[in-house]
Amino acid sequence: MNFTTDYLINKVLNGNGDIDAHVLTLFSIALSIKAKTILEFGVRFGNSTIPFLMAAQQLKGKLYSVDINDVETDFSIPEELESYWEFNKCDAIEFLQKWDKNKKIDLVFIDDLHTYEHVKEELKLLEKLVGPSDIILLHDLMYYNSCPNY
Repeated sequence: MNFTTDYLINKVLNGNGDIDAHVLTLFSIALSIKAKTILEFGVRFGNSTIPFLMAAQQLKGKLYSVDINDVETDFSIPEELESYWEFNKCDAIEFLQKWDKNKKIDLVFIDDLHTYEHVKEELKLLEKLVGPSDIILLHDLMYYNSCPNY
């Protein structure tokens, strides 16, 4: 599959996944801040992974994806994007605790375990690792009609 901006536009217009409407936005945010180091917590089907990888490729950066589970079997990284990606099978909190404090983070996307305690701890750890020009994005924080209701 050829991953271009046309691919992202098609996902926005025709996708039916919970993140599809946002893939062009994710790509644009990463480009607009010239994010060289991107952290993604929660991979599942890779729907958010692709726009971040496309941005990493354009900016000669790196996407660090973190998930406690293996990536879904129907997801594979295109060969031309492999060098811009590192998958870490672990909990995001564990990953952040081991992160090199001297390594700058530009963009973080949190979409993993949606419990108050877990997200609060992620943000607490990130507070020490990011600066005022960095961006932390949170996806689907379980509004009133969501299931399960945390």
